[in-house]
Amino acid sequence: MTLASPKSRYASDLPCREQLARIRKLECHLRAFLGRYDFEPQTLDHFLRRENLLEQMKSLEIKLHGVSEQLSRKKGTPVGLKEELAALNMEFRELEARVHAYAGS
Repeated sequence: MTLASPKSRYASDLPCREQLARIRKLECHLRAFLGRYDFEPQTLDHFLRRENLLEQMKSLEIKLHGVSEQLSRKKGTPVGLKEELAALNMEFRELEARVHAYAGS
């Protein structure tokens, strides 16, 4: 008996609502990761870097809320929303890399 391999789904293949939910969930995990006691800032530089990362997360959260509002009101074209979600996904990935770089320092 052979088993069918699971179909891989890229984020861009998912419906807009699922993409949005995925980015929000990952953002919450990233915020919790940054808020861990292990990463309590020890120097002024670490404190400033951490505050900058938290501000960027807040900015991303506001953008995600805006896209959520557009989806609930069905404003914007599906293509436009997909492009906006792709840009937000890229922004999240870059922020995630900066958070992990901060955690490693």
